[in-house]
Amino acid sequence: MSLHPFLKGLHDILGGEGFAKFFIDDGNLAGPFTQMVQALEYIQKVGPQYGFIIKRTKGAYLMGKCPSLAEAIQRKSELVSTFGLSEAIVHIHPDNTSDADVKHYGATVLGSFR
Repeated sequence: MSLHPFLKGLHDILGGEGFAKFFIDDGNLAGPFTQMVQALEYIQKVGPQYGFIIKRTKGAYLMGKCPSLAEAIQRKSELVSTFGLSEAIVHIHPDNTSDADVKHYGATVLGSFR
């Protein structure tokens, strides 16, 4: 319950459809790129007040399909330079990359069915 105001702020940014799942120490968010940038800004600014700090080298940021590879690369660069996310966790959508990169797109969900 103490995290509710923080989660409400994320909900206000992303709306009901973009707010997938969130637990005390783990969150899954989805939304258009501009809203995700706003959500990351909010998490970095407000999250520490609730003990929530992004681990910039852990997890996965799965980018949605972009109109071009150039735009996908620009967006990834923005996530890395602005928010300090590790390049290794930001994954460009398979439709914007070569076949060799497709195997890196996705995430493992703990406790999920195999």
